[in-house]
Amino acid sequence: MEAPPPPESDEVLLDFYRKNLQPVHPFVVIPPNVTAAVLAARRPFLMAAVRMVSSFRSIRSMRAQMYHLMRHLADHMLIRSEKSLDLLLGIIVMLGYQQYHCCLHGQLSNLITLAGSLIGDMGLGKPPGVHERTRLMVVRPPELHGRSNEERRAFAGAWYWASVISMNFQRVEPMRYNGYLQDCMRHLEEHPEYESDISLVYLVKIQRLTERISELNSRDRASEGVSSVPSAPVSAYILAFQNELNQIRDSMPKHLKDDKTFQLLLDSARLRLYEPPVVDKNLIRSLSKSLSSVSMAPDSPLDKIYQSSAALTAWFNSWLSLPISTYYFQTTAVGSHLVYSLVMLARWARLATPRAMYEGKTTMPDDPSANNPNVALYNSDMAHPQCDPNMTPDKCGMPRGRVTIRPDLDDPDLAAAVAVLRTQLQTQPGLMINIPEILSAISGRFEHANATFQLCSADAERVNKNVWMMTALKVRITRAKLEKWAELVSEGSENMHLENRPETDQRMADWQATMHIPQTECAGLDDMGLFADDSLQEPQMENNWGNMAHTSWSTDLLSGFDPSGWFDGYVDWNSVPMAGVHPVER
Repeated sequence: MEAPPPPESDEVLLDFYRKNLQPVHPFVVIPPNVTAAVLAARRPFLMAAVRMVSSFRSIRSMRAQMYHLMRHLADHMLIRSEKSLDLLLGIIVMLGYQQYHCCLHGQLSNLITLAGSLIGDMGLGKPPGVHERTRLMVVRPPELHGRSNEERRAFAGAWYWASVISMNFQRVEPMRYNGYLQDCMRHLEEHPEYESDISLVYLVKIQRLTERISELNSRDRASEGVSSVPSAPVSAYILAFQNELNQIRDSMPKHLKDDKTFQLLLDSARLRLYEPPVVDKNLIRSLSKSLSSVSMAPDSPLDKIYQSSAALTAWFNSWLSLPISTYYFQTTAVGSHLVYSLVMLARWARLATPRAMYEGKTTMPDDPSANNPNVALYNSDMAHPQCDPNMTPDKCGMPRGRVTIRPDLDDPDLAAAVAVLRTQLQTQPGLMINIPEILSAISGRFEHANATFQLCSADAERVNKNVWMMTALKVRITRAKLEKWAELVSEGSENMHLENRPETDQRMADWQATMHIPQTECAGLDDMGLFADDSLQEPQMENNWGNMAHTSWSTDLLSGFDPSGWFDGYVDWNSVPMAGVHPVER
């Protein structure tokens, strides 16, 4: 089957790029006096990339064009060792709208790596100059040329996408933010060639701040040993980052302050700064103490949890304020921020969301991820709901090695701690976030975007596997899993073993004594089924109740998941029709 040609002429597609895509992705600017024919002659690969990202009315054509672009890069960069600004600018354009393609095949990481390679080989990541060894060993070194704004934007774009993808997908290492990049940003801010150059400067400023906040929260920081130099507490860094965020917001021109996408990016930095914590016993105890006693400290655990709640609420309010018509023009960065924010929402659900907030059973939709091995495990879970935990996996019919012990759930007291905290949090109205309502709204908006896209599609056949359908399904899966997790917690009350009740009561009393919490505050909580049963061989928190076998519900979702999987499963390269689309002109 032949792939359809681009849905419009090159002039129409280039005009579409300038009006709709270039303003939100200002790293590659096509001057208004350059026609499509001229661009194709001067920068053929860039024109091919612009043609591809502007062709989303025909997803089949878009994907076939992407195949030819990747084949061209493989030939010209890996075989011929070509290095040109044309290739670099085209790669940056491709990165901006990679969400229309499947990330499963590693093209996102490949493109980031290729862009970084071109930056290094072409010397765009440092001031123009002749290296000392060149001056020494070359008879006549090449003449120096000044740096153009086009090259400055390209360097900024390569850094930006390496930073975004590294931070949100954790698959590649970021490029170093060096002094020369600062000089490039300063030059563009003081001498903007286009109005979009100011947008570019603030995109880089916000992303640089967000990246530094992410590094503060990272658990992968190298330990350099014990240092005798005193360091500031984390609260001091948080305050400094908050001040810097306020300064960036205050310094923005009015048209950017009013821009909903920029507001979303600022809220993304704020959410990184006040992200909900990963649950552990020490955290639960400090939060419970903060809730049971009055503290005027500005960085108390209660203040932090309120800041997390406010940051989550602000982010999703900003997202839901975006017009659906703008979804088609948003970049890969915005989509990756959405995935991160949904993971943080799941963290909050584990910490504070009661079952009563869910209205009823949500049907689990089919997971469209191609060849996902966990689908079989899920089906096995549903086929053996009454498996006795004392039975071996063979007798139970369950695959071996399924259930893993999470280190943070080894302590049975953690369940008691979470139960107390959750009850205390319900007395704080300002901490209530209606997670089901948020997820339903997001899913509904993407379903609407998909329906509109299908009506406007230039493809003769309906393309069901696209980013809009995929996102709606992933959000529905998230809601169903969170709801199922809440149901399993509630069902624990029906499966508590009465013979172990004195031991459970004693454990609860011991924990209350260490926390100095009155006995009456926790009365009746054990009847809610929020405590693990010590008779089980693998004591865990909410996901191991009595004879419940559905452990996968909480162990994967509530621990977080690989964000790159969000975009997987809706493109099969082996099935993309490749004929009928002209290769890149040379």
